[in-house]
Amino acid sequence: TYTCEEGRLDALHARFRDHTMELFKKHGITNLAYWTPTDADTSKTTLIYVIRHESRDAAKDSWQAFRDDPEWQRVRAASEADGKILAHAPDSVYLGATDYSPEITVADRNKVYELRVYTAAEGKLAELHERFRKHTDKIFQNHGMVAWGYFRPLDEPDAENKLVYILAHDSLEAARESWR
Repeated sequence: TYTCEEGRLDALHARFRDHTMELFKKHGITNLAYWTPTDADTSKTTLIYVIRHESRDAAKDSWQAFRDDPEWQRVRAASEADGKILAHAPDSVYLGATDYSPEITVADRNKVYELRVYTAAEGKLAELHERFRKHTDKIFQNHGMVAWGYFRPLDEPDAENKLVYILAHDSLEAARESWR
């Protein structure tokens, strides 16, 4: 999750669209989805994206190669000639797909996506996963909600009690109706 300085989101989008996504591919990083939240508080300053690495070691190597790439260094400097883009360092979370997650594919730009994070009560994460595995996903489908992915954070402390998932909806109104 990237949080921009006020008025700099368009510059960040341009940098990703025109350069970063291709540089990610060059360094073995798979682009899956890029979203800007719809809520007023964050819609003008936030970019959320999901990328895939072959492994945690591959991620480390890819990020280092990306940071060291002279083209990236040139692009970053040029994109920040009018001022810095990010308000602070990105928030990065490594996730692994759960055993009940659908196959993670490139996001459909005609859909609206909803990011949800559940925090399980102490010692109850396995039960939460079991409920989603056996019941919740089917209930979502019955109400027109399609899971794009179910994930578990890989790092502590979130690995102990968090479930992260993303639902796809046809529209914001469809999402509201499905939840109703």
